[in-house]
Amino acid sequence: MRFLNIIPAAVVLAVSLVADASPVLPFRGRGCASTITDEVKQRFESEFRALRTSSSASFKGTSGPTTVNVYFHVVMKDATPAGGNIPDGQITQQLAVINQAYNSTGINFNLKKVNKVFKPTWFTGVAPANKYQTAMKNSLRKGGLSILTCTPLGAFENEDAQGLLGYATFPSEYQYAPKDDGVVVLYSSLPGGSTENFNLGHTLTHEVGHWVGLYHTFQGGCGSTGDEVDDTPSEAGPASGCPTGRDSCPNSPGVDPIHNFMDYSFDSCMNEFSKGQADRIKAQLAAYRLPKSGPLTPPETTTSTTPEVPTTPATPESTVAPETTVDPTSSEAPASSEPAQPETTPTETPVEAKPEERRWKY
Repeated sequence: MRFLNIIPAAVVLAVSLVADASPVLPFRGRGCASTITDEVKQRFESEFRALRTSSSASFKGTSGPTTVNVYFHVVMKDATPAGGNIPDGQITQQLAVINQAYNSTGINFNLKKVNKVFKPTWFTGVAPANKYQTAMKNSLRKGGLSILTCTPLGAFENEDAQGLLGYATFPSEYQYAPKDDGVVVLYSSLPGGSTENFNLGHTLTHEVGHWVGLYHTFQGGCGSTGDEVDDTPSEAGPASGCPTGRDSCPNSPGVDPIHNFMDYSFDSCMNEFSKGQADRIKAQLAAYRLPKSGPLTPPETTTSTTPEVPTTPATPESTVAPETTVDPTSSEAPASSEPAQPETTPTETPVEAKPEERRWKY
């Protein structure tokens, strides 16, 4: 695929990792809660078209790659690897995986900092839209519309999250719920993790795809506008495994895009974004994440919050020492004899706020 240059600006990806308490997990399908109805998608796309055509939409795509500075927030049940204390090397491997995957899109990722937080209630209790997720995101998320927060959750033990590998917000959602902006992935989906068939790191690749504006390749099935990308063939539903040659929409051109990162295939089967997807990423970033004159608002739309806009691009750092934060207010202590040490200024216990009405499940 052709390499595309994207807007020269720095973005920050804050990745919050919560580990899986089980050493080995049974097979599961690729569960992603970033699934929307065609009705919701049509609203997103209507706003997107308005932004691109409005005379007030003062964004222009320019040459040059986009650097995404990455913050990993590692949420721990205890100080052991099984309790969420993810080795630094595993995080480094994950960054290498997404850098390779997004190379053709003009995005590169730079590890900015690793932040470790001891919070058992988040480790076991976070699920889309619940109070634990709200408290966690309110506490850990950094920056404004150009910042991505990724939060892997325990074993997704909460009944509202069972079977998930991850979920994410879309660029167009930031204006309505800025604190929710970000990505969530299962700890054991990182490279070398314990989730069978989904432990090469492409859960994060997939969820970051939503954060930069991509839908599932099977969005809407065979008979709709699909994923808004012309060069990804129509697909009736998600792929499982690696069903080479599958053609679930025989009346449409091409076989199913089972190798695309936005399908549900095994990690080992995924290896590509299309040129059309790379073009869409460029347009979505320009419209929603990297505007030149402040956040863009669709015509005749009133936003509930004013996103923070960085005045200058962040300077990428090639080498960053991990940062460790321990929740000093919890009555529980890490199981390890060498627990993570608190920062000089302890983090205040977050208030578990009421979740927003609109979330990832539709």
